[in-house]
Amino acid sequence: MDKFLRPRGLNALDEEIARLVNLLKSTEPTEDNYAKIADNLKVLCDAREKKNDRVISTEMLVGVAANIVGLLIVLNFEKTGVITSKAFSMLWKSK
Repeated sequence: MDKFLRPRGLNALDEEIARLVNLLKSTEPTEDNYAKIADNLKVLCDAREKKNDRVISTEMLVGVAANIVGLLIVLNFEKTGVITSKAFSMLWKSK
């Protein structure tokens, strides 16, 4: 489920971070490239930690599922097909 909800850019970022870590393992700490690779790795890790607003949160999924279940329960309870109760007005009220 985690891979399904993650954007493709985040997966590509993780692959690039893994590539840089492997490159850093094979590089001697005294080389000039070591500092450049470490800086790039730090920038990529900082970018990965930033929150993406396009990712669906689990709280939102739970809220939607609860509303759908509540809606189905009310519709099952209303046998005549006519909505006569005030149950629908209580379903979508969030606090």
